[in-house]
Amino acid sequence: MPQLRPFRNADPPRIVHFWENCANYTWLYRPLTLDLLEQHVLAKIYFDPRGFILAWEDSQLVGFAHAGFGPQDDRSAINREIGIVCIALTALEEQNTGLLEELICYCEQYLRENGAKCVFGGGFSDFEPFWLGLYGGPRLPGILDEHQAVQDAFRELGFQVSHHTQLYRLSLGDFVYPFAQVPLAHQRNFKVMRLDSPPPMSWWQASLISGLELEYYAAVPVAGGAPVAWGSVRSLELSRAAGLGSCVGLMDLVVHPSCRGRNLEIYLLAEIARHLARQGAHWLEVHAHDWLPASHQLCQTLKMNLGPKGTVFLKRL
Repeated sequence: MPQLRPFRNADPPRIVHFWENCANYTWLYRPLTLDLLEQHVLAKIYFDPRGFILAWEDSQLVGFAHAGFGPQDDRSAINREIGIVCIALTALEEQNTGLLEELICYCEQYLRENGAKCVFGGGFSDFEPFWLGLYGGPRLPGILDEHQAVQDAFRELGFQVSHHTQLYRLSLGDFVYPFAQVPLAHQRNFKVMRLDSPPPMSWWQASLISGLELEYYAAVPVAGGAPVAWGSVRSLELSRAAGLGSCVGLMDLVVHPSCRGRNLEIYLLAEIARHLARQGAHWLEVHAHDWLPASHQLCQTLKMNLGPKGTVFLKRL
């Protein structure tokens, strides 16, 4: 019978070994190293070992789940009323639904005791305090639909579906510029520039992107002035010392409110894709959410291929 306990300082090598041997889970970033585990999980300023629950059997790590908290509305600090179970894994998913439920229960208890009024099952864009970059593409996708036992465990514990995510992939070698959707005036009146890394917009953003190498782009008026749209991408090959690598993920894409409705998001993402292709990248990955239909429309306009789907769960406490 597995024994559950919180994280201890001697656990990281066993966590890395366990992660590398989770053959039943796709879309885990590999190889996971001790340095990457430190950067993306353990070194977060809000890391609390009590929320990182590990299951042991005969001195072997057989599963874990990790819970944290979401941000305040102004992104100045964590919000202990919003709990998030970022990830839940067991060695043999199809045989361990019961263990997954137990791990999630421990996480829920930790979150409840620390003030949570709701708990999300699976992290998602901007609500991903841990494991960003290590599971499911450029942003956390909730729980991928192919990990059915994990989803079943959340359902058995009374979680309801909050929303769905969809990963899209664009083959940059086959990319065709969407001239029909990008007004010629945009190409005359704007230019897309790569920017130096701007300061983080908030304490929360600084915490999330710590350890990630980002590239920033902005669409700026040729005549001068402030950017009208901006976005960032990151390498999905985290172990590379420099360069974006062959697969790149979109982190953010924002159009200034005064400029929305003019297809500037299509223009900017198409220009980013063209630039990445020239750099030698092969793939661009983008997450879309069903609560933001425009994100699906954007990916479909660029004729991106469908990747895996994910589900985010929610439970009110």
